[in-house]
Amino acid sequence: NKYVVNSGITTYTLLRALKDFPVYHSNLNVDIPESGRGVPDILSETLYNLKWVLTMQDPHDGGVYHKLTTKQFEGFVMPHEATNKRYVVAKGTAATLNYAALASKAYRVLSAYENDFPGLAEKCLQHAKYAWQWAMLNPDLPYVQPEDIHTGGYGDRNFDDEWFWAAAELYLSTGESEYKSVLLEKYSKPVVPTWNQVYALGAMSLLNQYASLPDEIRA
Repeated sequence: NKYVVNSGITTYTLLRALKDFPVYHSNLNVDIPESGRGVPDILSETLYNLKWVLTMQDPHDGGVYHKLTTKQFEGFVMPHEATNKRYVVAKGTAATLNYAALASKAYRVLSAYENDFPGLAEKCLQHAKYAWQWAMLNPDLPYVQPEDIHTGGYGDRNFDDEWFWAAAELYLSTGESEYKSVLLEKYSKPVVPTWNQVYALGAMSLLNQYASLPDEIRA
């Protein structure tokens, strides 16, 4: 099954790897179908999931669904044998803010590859803003597992870290004050990041552009 909250931290980590080690990844060939097309292989792999994540947003209101899932876990079978029907399940604040943060980060990375993926960077930013708007209207809506779904819940009822991460990424992408005010409000000391504890992801992105940040954020 596919989970937005898990995708947030994993896809961000891959984008950071490309950002932090661009020369290494530009020269790395891992022999995937996309190899040799002028785009780092790590980005091609990352886009496979990122493009799926983008489909999890409700185009009518900007909210993001928590997961794509079967009703019961599949057996221990090969992927092509996992053929049970899957369902898009339940919008929530955690998934929506994860989406906003990830899409905004992707905007900054993909801006350098506009010729390879025309319009994709801007699409990511606009979708991130749309998700933020939904979260502002639904600031504390936890994922609740439907009664007939029995796969991983990945629930989370503390959204301060997701607010901070999303605000940090959107501020770095836009410079707009509404995001700055939220990241200052929601800041807390970062700890080792996990899927449900993402303060550190926002902190790492801010540190990446530390010299250009205003004093009130650097403090």
